Amino acid sequence: MKMTPRKMEALKLRRTGITYREVGEKMGVGMDRARKLCKEAEYLESRPARALSTRAANILVNWNLYPHGSEPDPKAVREFIEMKGNDIFKYRNLGPSTVKELCEFSGAQLPPKIDKQRCKCCGQVIRKAHK
Repeated sequence: MKMTPRKMEALKLRRTGITYREVGEKMGVGMDRARKLCKEAEYLESRPARALSTRAANILVNWNLYPHGSEPDPKAVREFIEMKGNDIFKYRNLGPSTVKELCEFSGAQLPPKIDKQRCKCCGQVIRKAHK
């Protein structure tokens, strides 16, 4: 479950003091769907790490930055990302989209992207020595 602009809009409307029925009418959905959007947004807002994808959360667990039963510290995540720099892309199952998600969560600056070398004859990404 991720925080989406639609959920944020529903919660924003609800916090102006209008009913779920009125939120639903403004968003073009029913009352029950409006209530569900608001509740999901409140749930995600209460603990920011819940908005992380499963892959990002598992990576934080593997790095010992997401202790069981507590929230990860965004400052510690930011420091770890900044310490690793471009080497962060060498971790298994950690691609550019997950790094971007972790940077957004922690407020870290996105490391510069590594240009992938491509074979001149076939255009495939070079992973090993390629003749």
